[in-house]
Amino acid sequence: MLALIYKKKKLLEFQNIKEEKTKKNFLKLDVNYVSICGSDILGYLGQSPGRTPPLVLGHEFTGNYNSKNFVVNPIISNKNSTSLKQFSNLDKDMQLLGLHLDGALKERINVPKKNLLFFNHKKYPSYLMSLTEPLACAINAVNSSKVKQNDNILILGNGCLGFMIGLILKLKKFRKIHVYDKLKSKRNLSKKNGSKAINFNQIKKNSYGVIFDCVGSTSTQKLSLKSIKNGGKIVLVGYKVNSSGIDFVEVVRRQLSIIGIMAYNSLQFKEAFNIIKKNYKIFNGMVKIYQFSEAKLAFKNASKINNSFLRHIIKI
Repeated sequence: MLALIYKKKKLLEFQNIKEEKTKKNFLKLDVNYVSICGSDILGYLGQSPGRTPPLVLGHEFTGNYNSKNFVVNPIISNKNSTSLKQFSNLDKDMQLLGLHLDGALKERINVPKKNLLFFNHKKYPSYLMSLTEPLACAINAVNSSKVKQNDNILILGNGCLGFMIGLILKLKKFRKIHVYDKLKSKRNLSKKNGSKAINFNQIKKNSYGVIFDCVGSTSTQKLSLKSIKNGGKIVLVGYKVNSSGIDFVEVVRRQLSIIGIMAYNSLQFKEAFNIIKKNYKIFNGMVKIYQFSEAKLAFKNASKINNSFLRHIIKI
């Protein structure tokens, strides 16, 4: 079957690979759509530790089996107890498709039956249902922050995760949400989820109770420290290799909380699935679709600094 292989930094190649044998309690799906995550881009750029070539990238995807369409939770966990199923993202032995295992940028993929959520593709567009995965990350970020209704909130970076965090906060009736992005086109997206876009010079020192850093660069980490209130929480949603903007002396002396976000648990994934079904229309016009033959171009465009789309999605 045909797959797109990450061979080395900035090099992707189409290659015919051997079909995998289907394990017990797994199904072999035909892959429908794969959304390119920011971590896929970091892998493509050689900036994602653990994504070791040769590797098939892609973990945000939909597929079909016997004419039934599914969203796939890409976290593979062998634990069966209720508590560990709920917190599978924190299972020390969990594996993520496209990171620890070959991902979905290929014609077919084997996935555990328990990871499948069925949807009616005639009612819900399959390409937009692939956004379930990043929305689950946004839900985990908001829940982990334990943000309060009276907190002033700042979101740094209004790409896919920043936009989705803003959306989740608005659905939860939070009102004091500011969003900053260097790109005006990204700031303007805040009109769609009800958050308030601000310019750099409007970010006030020591004024936010919770900051979601969806970029993870040295500059956004420094901006977070400058803008957070004493005793506040900085939620690290994005990352950049070798970022060095967190002064831990300041963290201690100001009693700040630094919270890292890794994926989501299975309950949050199901919650994201249901939210996408109710709100998928908000993403119309905010994604770009490519044929599988155009996948290299999709990665190239998605990695551009001035990229204005929330997601670049590949039709397999």
